[in-house]
Amino acid sequence: MIILAGMIGVGKTTYTYRLAEELGTQPFFEPVEENSI
Repeated sequence: MIILAGMIGVGKTTYTYRLAEELGTQPFFEPVEENSI
């Protein structure tokens, strides 16, 4: 399991998709609705 965290707009989603493609796996994202921030 690899977990990424960071500020809004730094490229976490883009990096996650590229990393998943490179590793041949499916990315998983935390549902936004369950985020209390």
